[in-house]
Amino acid sequence: MAFASLLPLHLFTLLDLSVIEPHDFWWHVRTGQIIGQTGSIPTTDAFSFVTNGARFVNEPWLAQLILYEVFSNLGLAAVILLHALTISLGYALVWRVARVSEDGVPLRTSNVMLASVIAAAVGAGHFGVRPQSFSLLLFGALVWAMAAQSRGRGKALYWSAPIFALWTNLHGGFAFGLLALAIHCAARLRALYTLRDRRAMMHTAAGGLVGVVACGCNPAGFSGVYEHVAMFFRAGGTGVLANAEFVPISIKTAHGLVFFVACARLLVACVRGKHMPPFAQALPLGVFGVLAIASVRFEPYFGFLLLLPLANAMEAESNARKEPIAPKRSVTHAAIVVASIVLAIATLPFWRSKLPLPASRGGLLSAETPILATLALCDGSHERVFADQGFASYLIYACPSDQVFLDTRVQLYDARAWEEYDAVVGGRFDAPAILDAYKVDHVMMRLDQRDGERALRASGVWTMTYSDELATVWSRVSSRSAP
Repeated sequence: MAFASLLPLHLFTLLDLSVIEPHDFWWHVRTGQIIGQTGSIPTTDAFSFVTNGARFVNEPWLAQLILYEVFSNLGLAAVILLHALTISLGYALVWRVARVSEDGVPLRTSNVMLASVIAAAVGAGHFGVRPQSFSLLLFGALVWAMAAQSRGRGKALYWSAPIFALWTNLHGGFAFGLLALAIHCAARLRALYTLRDRRAMMHTAAGGLVGVVACGCNPAGFSGVYEHVAMFFRAGGTGVLANAEFVPISIKTAHGLVFFVACARLLVACVRGKHMPPFAQALPLGVFGVLAIASVRFEPYFGFLLLLPLANAMEAESNARKEPIAPKRSVTHAAIVVASIVLAIATLPFWRSKLPLPASRGGLLSAETPILATLALCDGSHERVFADQGFASYLIYACPSDQVFLDTRVQLYDARAWEEYDAVVGGRFDAPAILDAYKVDHVMMRLDQRDGERALRASGVWTMTYSDELATVWSRVSSRSAP
């Protein structure tokens, strides 16, 4: 098992090679900067001229402050290191309970390792550097608490109180945790009722209740929790469902293929090993699996829930085949342990530029970050900028005096805003009129948004003032040209 414990370390090494994408991360850092400098949490939107002044429930305020403080004091390398630590620790907590069966018998190292790799691969598409990293850590902690309670530690579920007290201030993913907790408690209470174990039923119900109550430990209280969840449903669906994180899973994509392969592997192991996961594991896994098919946002959480039943099913399959337990090779394992530790240290982001990495991983920032185009656009004056959704997040940080049309906060904008956004980037006939109506001063297009560029050029009102391999910047003919 000591050898299998290297899996969280290997995941940490891979995450240390992450790059920061332009979307999502930067508006969080900008908000953290505002919180750190003013000492207050913004409650209205100031980044978009479409929703300027609208109420905005900012659940991840603590994560934003942490990211800003780490970035401003220690740099981007430290941000990536924090990101790698949080996610790998989340998987390490689940791995800790996955090492042994429900009866406390150690599992084969090979089964634990393969199940861990599959579980991490299911969620790998959601390992971006942003506040969601904290959700993955805390969901792992919640799965650990639920598993520990199911295995006899009756009071382990009380850990849900500090978990959710932190979670509601770090990321809106606490809603996924609440769903998993509710399903777990319902399944456990059903099983315990059959056993007439009233004491365990009491601890299960109380453990779930304190988790729910702890969600109110945020500046907006329970109303903030409600508004955060309800905002996604009030958004009209257009922006939310168009976002890559909310679309249904497709087997045509790499992460979709991994998801269905993982499900198939669990089914095969259960059939061959004649193994049925405990109801308290099977029910949340099934619910999150169905929801993941409907929305890829559920994928990483499904992966966490998959690890325990998959490891146990594969162990039952090995026992059914009467596979021998591989002998320990202390020297070989020790060598691999040392090599893994050295590799983890060598790939720390602080000296990444000295490593022989491909260009896409050689820097800390994604190559898709529009740094030069932003410098050409941002001159410190207060202007309205229509920008690609992904670029807008970086503009919010890099050009704090400007306001954008919309950005990656998909739940904030209504269906009309998303329709108008699509009209402009798609070059619809009324695109210039939409820009006029909002009194837009500048436009930043991705280089592949050719239809939108053609509409701007044909209007006679807009002229290109900057272009590179990532983006183009357009200014009104009658306005002052961008530098």
